[in-house]
Amino acid sequence: MVIRIAKKEWKEQLREKRFLAAGLLMVLLFMVALISSKAYYEKEQDLRLQAQQGIEENWLNQRDKNPHGAAHYGIYLFKPESRLALIDRGVNRYAGTAFFVEGHVRNEAQFRKIEDETGLVRFGELTPAYILITLMPLFIILIGFNAFTKEREGGTWKMLQSHNVPMSKLLLGKWAGVTFTVLMLFIPLFMLMGLIIYTVSGFGEFSLTHYLILGAVYTLYYLIFINLTLIVSWFSKKSGAAFIMLLAIWIVATLVVPKLFVSAAQYHNPLPDTNAVAEMYREARAGGIDGHVPSSAREMERQVMEEYGVDKLEDLPFNFAGYRLQVGEEYDTKAYNYVFSHIHSVISDQDALIRRGSLISPFLPVRNLSMAMAYTDVNNHWDFSEAVELYRQDFVRYLNEDLMYSSRTGETYLAGSDVWAAKPDFSYELPGMGEVLKAQSGNLFLLFGWVGISFLGLLTIKSKSGEG
Repeated sequence: MVIRIAKKEWKEQLREKRFLAAGLLMVLLFMVALISSKAYYEKEQDLRLQAQQGIEENWLNQRDKNPHGAAHYGIYLFKPESRLALIDRGVNRYAGTAFFVEGHVRNEAQFRKIEDETGLVRFGELTPAYILITLMPLFIILIGFNAFTKEREGGTWKMLQSHNVPMSKLLLGKWAGVTFTVLMLFIPLFMLMGLIIYTVSGFGEFSLTHYLILGAVYTLYYLIFINLTLIVSWFSKKSGAAFIMLLAIWIVATLVVPKLFVSAAQYHNPLPDTNAVAEMYREARAGGIDGHVPSSAREMERQVMEEYGVDKLEDLPFNFAGYRLQVGEEYDTKAYNYVFSHIHSVISDQDALIRRGSLISPFLPVRNLSMAMAYTDVNNHWDFSEAVELYRQDFVRYLNEDLMYSSRTGETYLAGSDVWAAKPDFSYELPGMGEVLKAQSGNLFLLFGWVGISFLGLLTIKSKSGEG
């Protein structure tokens, strides 16, 4: 009986112009989003490769100079991207993907795409993730809002009761019919998307595990909306009332709650502006040695000469200028670590407040999980930022030590191409699946909680007399 009810539901949906129109529109929007994202990332990858080659060539071909001058010349490092970033761009367009590495300064990411976009982007970016997370629940509502109300309005409700059809089987049949319809749309689109992503050139390896987990996350998300849709349809007397209620739920869950909690997080935990960051740095740096100001290191000069048993800096077995610059660099690093740890703490507080919105909307944990699987979330951005900072310290230390040990105090020393070519190489690997899932354990718990609560809601639907 359950199968017959599910088949009936499926056939009725196929006959509905509403279903066909909504389905075709979803496919069209999804294909546009997928093709445009593919073109966008292939273009970005080409530009990135050209930039990396140009930066490397410029570094190797720079003129002979003081090694510390080369530290100020600097290089750019680009954040690696997973192929799944084609699905969900996450925070990359807001946070930036390129870091300038130089002496004395820990820079924030640059080249934020949001700076070049129009105000229309606030209404959402047409990406596969936007279609699958924001618009797919609306499709579910369109095909399921009248699952039970149409039986009442069509006069078949009493007929079902007169034939003693168990409400549990009717419910299960309706659920199976709507779920089958959703999956018949989602699975082919998801498989096609995986095939296209797999063939994209210029990106890193395609992680099938990440992709399947992402698909499972989306599927659980759809089950939540399927269950909510059937619950509302059951308790509604009219189809119009059910649709309005579900549309309100969709608007609140996908549009209002995310915006509201993000705004609240920014209000209660505001990030320091540029002037505040500069002031924090000056306070943290106060009293430290400035590598470019010899007078700030007089006491250190005395201690070093005493340690090596010499009376003049020129008698030291190394260039004291390089030593002083490195000590000054370490003071700079400590100051910037203090500033960035504060910024990271504020962002963590914002994230904690935003996560409270997940108790009202399943959209938030799913969005976070989607970005995490695509390596475009805040956690991955910070992880790469920390890796860049560690490299920056090695990069500057290498150049300062070359000045220290390739010359003596007072000598003029110019490093050449052999020094530039021997600089430390930067390597970075995206976190493994275990690390990602551990970092997202809270969002996974919230998602499973929503799934469990939605199924418990279905259990409230029991056999009723009369009109139910």
